[in-house]
Amino acid sequence: MAVNKFSFNATILDIAFVGKSQMAVLFDERINIVKTDTGLHTGSYDCDSLTMNVHGLEKELFVVCKKGVDCLDIDNSTKTNVFSFKDSLITASVHDEIDNQMLVVTQSDDCIDTRLCTVDQRVPRREGNEMTAEGTITKIYPFNSFEIAVGSSSGSVQMLDKRMKNPVWTLSGFKEAAVQNLYCNLGEIIVQEHHKITQINASTGVPQHPLTLSNEHKCVGLLFGDFREPYHFLFSSAKNCYFGIVGRNKYEVDSTKYFHRWHAHQRHPHIFTKLGRQLIATSDGSSVVLQYGNICVEKKEFKETSEKLRHQYKSAKGQEQKNKLLKKEIEDIKRHERELVKKEYDAPSNYSIFTDAYEVIKNIDKGTFGIVKEAKSKKTGRSYAVKILKNSKANDEKFLVERELSHHWSFSHKNVVSCVDVISDGTCKYIIMELMMGILYDLLKEKGCIDEEETARVMKDISKGLQYLAGKKLVHRDIKPKNLLYHVKSGNKKQYKLGDMGLVTNFEASTFCGTVDYMSPERFLMKKYSSATDIWAAGVVMFQITTGKLPLYHQHKDLKY
Repeated sequence: MAVNKFSFNATILDIAFVGKSQMAVLFDERINIVKTDTGLHTGSYDCDSLTMNVHGLEKELFVVCKKGVDCLDIDNSTKTNVFSFKDSLITASVHDEIDNQMLVVTQSDDCIDTRLCTVDQRVPRREGNEMTAEGTITKIYPFNSFEIAVGSSSGSVQMLDKRMKNPVWTLSGFKEAAVQNLYCNLGEIIVQEHHKITQINASTGVPQHPLTLSNEHKCVGLLFGDFREPYHFLFSSAKNCYFGIVGRNKYEVDSTKYFHRWHAHQRHPHIFTKLGRQLIATSDGSSVVLQYGNICVEKKEFKETSEKLRHQYKSAKGQEQKNKLLKKEIEDIKRHERELVKKEYDAPSNYSIFTDAYEVIKNIDKGTFGIVKEAKSKKTGRSYAVKILKNSKANDEKFLVERELSHHWSFSHKNVVSCVDVISDGTCKYIIMELMMGILYDLLKEKGCIDEEETARVMKDISKGLQYLAGKKLVHRDIKPKNLLYHVKSGNKKQYKLGDMGLVTNFEASTFCGTVDYMSPERFLMKKYSSATDIWAAGVVMFQITTGKLPLYHQHKDLKY
C-alpha cells in the first residue's frame, strides 16, 4: 500500500507541502521541514507561539500568525516578515492556487472592520473595502478573481465580493463553528461538517444535495470532483480505524462501496491538506499519514498509479532535473486545477466575465454543439480562438461539454491545439484556445491536393499528436482535414496540430460517433476501438490530401459503404 506514516513527539498544529518532496510540520513554537518519502528532518525554524497556519508554495513557506505573515525561503534558509498588524488580528488564511498568492482575512480588535489582504510575490496589499460578515471568519476559499466563500464562527457561510461591502448572499443554520472545510467546484460551494456535506449554488446561495454520513463515518476533507462526481471526500471510520475515499453519488447509493481505503490513525484526524490530485496528508496531532494516488483514474488503476507516484516522489527533486517530461506533466495537472477552479463557475446571467475580458472580432467556424470565434484579450491585446458552448440542460450535450473541458485542460503538446483559459457565465462556457493561422481543409479546397513534401509534414505532425494522445490512452475519434490546423513557421513551413477535442475519449470505447468518411471498420460494426481507429483516419486523410478525393467515395451516396 502506497502510504507513509511519520510520528512526532510534539503536538502537531498544521502541515503543508513545500514543493513535491518536502513537507512543513508546525508545532507550538517550531516548524520542522521533513522529506515526504522518508520523514527525514532537513531543517527547523523558530516561530511565534501565536502561529496559526503554514501554507507551502514551490520553494517558500508562508507562516501565518495572529498579528502578521512571515515568508521562509527553504532553499536559502532565510526568514522575512511580509507584513504585520497593530490594530487587527488575522482570523483565516488560504493559499490561492488560482493566482498563486496568499489570502488572509483580518478583523479589527473591536470586531467592526473586516478586510481581505493579498500577498502576491511577497508584496502585501489590501483588497477592496471593509466587508460585513456574520461573526468571526474562520474559513476562506477563493471562488474567482473577485468573490470568496467564507465560513464564520456563527455557523454561517457567506459569499463576499471584494468590490462590495455587503455579502452577495448568506446561508445560516450550520452548527456553531462546525464548518470544517470549504471547497469550490464547478459553480458550487461545498461545505464540510463532521457528519454532513452540503452543496450550495454559488450564484444564489441556495443549498442543494445535502449528504449525511453514517454514524460511524466522519468527513476529514474534500477532494476534486469530475463530470461523474460533483466531489470526492475522505472519511475516517472510528469503529474500524481506517480511511476511505469515495465519490458523493456512490456513497449515497451504497456507503460500503469505497473507491479506496487504508488503515491510518487510531483516532479521527483534525488536520487535512493535499497536493493537487496526487498526495493527501492527514494528522491526528501526533502523527502524519501520506497517501499517494490520483482519484481521477479508474478504481482498478488506483493502486498501480499510487505506487508509481510513490516511487516518483522518492527522488522527485532529481527526477525534475533529469526528466523534463515528468515535470511538464505535473505542471499541466497543476495548471488544469488552478484554472478550472478559477473559471469553471456559474456566474449570474446578467454578468459576463468573458465580455469584460475579451472582444469578439469575427466568426471562424460552426460545429454541432457550438461556434468558434476570434477574440482579442482586452488586457494583453493577443488574439485567441474561442469555442462557445451553450450550457445545455440535455444530459448528453452536458456530458460532451464537461468531457471536452476535462480532457482539453490536461493537453500540452506542440502538435495539439492548447487550451489557455475556460470561462463560464449563466448561459455559455467559453474555451479560449491558441489562434491558428489556417485549416488543412481550406488549404485542400484551394489547391485540390498538396505535394508529397507537404503531405509528409502533415503526417509527421499528425502522428506525433496521435502518439501523445495514445500515451494518455485517449482516442480523438474525429481526425479529418477540418480538425487539422496549422501555424506558419520560419521558412514558410507549416506546423500542424490536432484540434476539436469534443469527441476525445478513453480506450475501449464503442460509441458510433464522428465523421463516417474517416471511420474504421470496427466502428461501423460497433466494436470496441482504440488508437488504431485514429491511425485509419490519418491514412484516409493522407489519401485525400495527395489525390484530392476520398478513398471510399462513390458517385451514388447510397453505395458509398
